[in-house]
Amino acid sequence: PLYSSAASDVYKRQPQGVIDAMLSVLQSPPAEDNRGSAGGQCDGVGKTRHTLARFIGAAEDTEVIFTSGATEALNGAILGLCLDQSHVVTTAAEHTSVLRPLTTLEHAGRILLSIAPCDRYGQVHPGSIEAQMRPDTRLVVVTHRSNVTGALNDIATIATIAHRHCALLLVDASQSAGDTPLDVTGMKVDMLALA
Repeated sequence: PLYSSAASDVYKRQPQGVIDAMLSVLQSPPAEDNRGSAGGQCDGVGKTRHTLARFIGAAEDTEVIFTSGATEALNGAILGLCLDQSHVVTTAAEHTSVLRPLTTLEHAGRILLSIAPCDRYGQVHPGSIEAQMRPDTRLVVVTHRSNVTGALNDIATIATIAHRHCALLLVDASQSAGDTPLDVTGMKVDMLALA
């Protein structure tokens, strides 16, 4: 194991509330509601789901699914949808956690993939998404905020375009969550991933 006195100083500076919460979870692991006699804190997961649902503007707590992180969430959404023989639109501003599964599906002959360009600032203009749309487009995947340039994309307008073409919209909010207000209901986002 690696030891660093600087790292141990970081742990010493943790707020007592964080330490207390972590000790509580370690002593009595959380369990999902309605899971029999798990013996854990049945309300911890539910409370967290409720808090996160309010944070992103979800209509129902049950719309929140926990994964190990944004990569798993994005991969699960992309690979979990029935996209065979359909068209998918993404952008040149996407993270590899989006591009890898999409190009894998494309190389396997399962989807047709179009990549909308971004401008020199890393922003994806809704018109560039519209230009890629086809009658067989079933999914649009776009980052809310670029992890390279910080450019913020107009998700509400992109959602309108996707839905007008009967496609779902998957948004990567890894770089915007906690920094930019999120309202998945108001923006009409079908799926959103965040860390």
